[in-house]
Amino acid sequence: MKLKSKWQKVLLGASSLVLAAGAGYAGGTAAVWHRTGQALASVNATVTPTNGIGTGTTPVTTGLPGLTVADAKWVDGILKTPVHDASGHVVRVSADRPVLVVAYWCPYCHKALQLLDQNHLLDKVQILAVFFNSGEGDQKPVEVTSIEQAKALMAKAFKDAGLPESKAADVLYGLPSDGMDNQIQAVPDLLVQKQGKWYVLKGFVPDVHTWQQALS
Repeated sequence: MKLKSKWQKVLLGASSLVLAAGAGYAGGTAAVWHRTGQALASVNATVTPTNGIGTGTTPVTTGLPGLTVADAKWVDGILKTPVHDASGHVVRVSADRPVLVVAYWCPYCHKALQLLDQNHLLDKVQILAVFFNSGEGDQKPVEVTSIEQAKALMAKAFKDAGLPESKAADVLYGLPSDGMDNQIQAVPDLLVQKQGKWYVLKGFVPDVHTWQQALS
């Protein structure tokens, strides 16, 4: 499988977040690896965003710090796309728990995992690993074709993040062959449902209170 597009490292300040993701983070920066050739930071208010919130969807600012309203069709696509559990069984992402989307090679995903684990929040999320048959920066792409290969990569990612590999036991795997590649545009992403509506926290935010509020 050919790499469809280059991932780009994008650091978003509070003002960039307002323009590109519809919500500001008033206390630092959010970091994200974006899949398209266009950096999120270059998106301005006159351009329709094409990030993971939902292609062709105008983000809606909320009163929840760091969160924007997620596109319903995008969330529905994620929930309906088959994934694999650690035993290799085909399952679906549950709508009953928040979803943290990560990639094994993404340093900001590692930071998100570390922060959640250190603050006893990791058990609150379903971890969905995506692959895109790609690697960080200029690394040679790794073609992920099996659940065993995917598990080994995520076990290493947990180890690199300073977490016990045993904590990767409940990870869900969106293998490239599953079609989840077509749903996710950026990592890390946190999807949470509040009062029947889905919201998204884009990128890694170093402020633990933002995560605590999102997962409360």
